[in-house]
Amino acid sequence: MGKIETDHTGSGGGITLSSDGTSLLLDGTAVGGGGGDFVHISTATITSSTASVEIGLPSGYDKFYILFDLRSTLKSGLYMQFSQDNGVSYMVSQYTMSQQNGSFSANLSWTSATYSGVICPDRGKFLQGNITILNASASTNTVFQSTSSNFAGGGGDTTAIAMSASGMSTSQSARINKIKMLGTGSYVWNTGKISLYGIKES
Repeated sequence: MGKIETDHTGSGGGITLSSDGTSLLLDGTAVGGGGGDFVHISTATITSSTASVEIGLPSGYDKFYILFDLRSTLKSGLYMQFSQDNGVSYMVSQYTMSQQNGSFSANLSWTSATYSGVICPDRGKFLQGNITILNASASTNTVFQSTSSNFAGGGGDTTAIAMSASGMSTSQSARINKIKMLGTGSYVWNTGKISLYGIKES
């Protein structure tokens, strides 16, 4: 990551990132008294047809932030599964709400792990957004919130869709320690990145 600069009258300084990219500095001093740091944990880089990506959630964080930028030749959506046993199995029962272009939908009784974490149900060639996972250190009621957009692309189609989604686990009995990002069905991503950050509050 590069340098971020802005006017800071009277100081002769500016806003920058620390050399390791994990802290925001104001005139060389960490903003927020050392709290609220985003710590980069991992990045999955996609270079060929990929149907799903598994990402471990390490202990020590109560909040995670995921940034994704994906490309799909044949258009794909994005769903997120949750596991409390390191990916041996993924939860089936999930409370989820989603909204796309003002159209609201909710389901209290998902019966398929594949579709239990709606992030971007509308498929597109270009898909980007972010996900925040909250209450991540708890053994119950872990929640997520996401915002995303996609562009259909190709053949002069300039359709763009903005989406938001949120959900809360209703069936976990232990900490969520792994998630799976997937396009569902036969849809795959061809290139892109999914980056995981932990948020340190102190």
